[in-house]
Amino acid sequence: MTDPDPARDLARRAAAARWWATGRAAAAEQGRLAVHLVRWIVLGAGSGVLAGVSSWLFLEGLDRVTRVRVEHDWLVYLLPVAGLLLGLVHHHFGGRAIQGNALLLDEIHEPTQWVPRRMAPLVLLGTWFTHLFGGSAGREGTALQMSGSLTDAWSRVLRLGDDDRRLLLTAALGGGFGAVFGVPLAGAVFALEVLSIRMLPPIVSVIPLFIIARFLGVFDTPWLLIAVYALTGLPFVVWIMRVFIQDIPQSVEEAAMIDGCGRIEAFARVTLPLLLPGLAATMVIVFMFAWNEFLLASLLTSSEAKTLPVIAANAIKPKAIAFGLACAAGVVMSLPVIVLVLMMQRYLVQGLTLGAVKG
Repeated sequence: MTDPDPARDLARRAAAARWWATGRAAAAEQGRLAVHLVRWIVLGAGSGVLAGVSSWLFLEGLDRVTRVRVEHDWLVYLLPVAGLLLGLVHHHFGGRAIQGNALLLDEIHEPTQWVPRRMAPLVLLGTWFTHLFGGSAGREGTALQMSGSLTDAWSRVLRLGDDDRRLLLTAALGGGFGAVFGVPLAGAVFALEVLSIRMLPPIVSVIPLFIIARFLGVFDTPWLLIAVYALTGLPFVVWIMRVFIQDIPQSVEEAAMIDGCGRIEAFARVTLPLLLPGLAATMVIVFMFAWNEFLLASLLTSSEAKTLPVIAANAIKPKAIAFGLACAAGVVMSLPVIVLVLMMQRYLVQGLTLGAVKG
């Protein structure tokens, strides 16, 4: 039965047509998002597999090489010759690959050329060769360069654009970092650090942090600053503490376990006290970074969660300076740092120099 009013019938048909057009547009948008999501799940999974397999191969080979060196002490005397040979190989065959992590970061920020495919085997064999003759080479650098080189080679095969390549290369660095340390969360945070906060000026990360804070309803709250400072400091802590942990012989824990301690008890009674100098030095550095930070605190707070650097800066007005407020804020800012350094003094000097000299 048709509507006797032609105008009403025409309006109903126009509304139905608009609803249909809107539905089709929404469905098309959802389809594009689904394709984009599936595409990046596949790309991310591939990058993760490359990072994991390369890190596993590197660590397994490094373990075997180390056992060979321990069983044949005389190999240490050949270290100068091995170093000379390795230097010649890098000089004649390394090319752009010898730039290492700096090249990867440059390609993330300003893509110009593909990462050389030779970087992965060159750094892998070079690290194994170095450890075979008693040298020392960082694991994280090798893992990052292998993961980045292999992932960029995969991007070359897939003919990805610069934007996709940058994201995949960033994910590769995070995957390599997390895989070599066995801490996926640290790898994810490291990737965010590479993409935003540590490798670029902090102002770059303020806008997305501000939008996220507004969306979650945590703007101008202490919890926001706690989360931001914790996430920005985590990769630094992992990287620094790794040096101190590697300086503790595994035989110390094994001796404690032979004496009857469990794994957790051996760590709490033996390993943790030996780590106190490193923990003290790292804690003081991270605390001072967060305590003195101004930019994020000034832009992510308004009135409820202001930090002391922001309060001290607010004492400077266009026509006058509140010297009393500025001086009081300066004294209060200095006291916790002084007290913390005095408390940690017995560990601080040892922690700052531990690991600086090998042998």
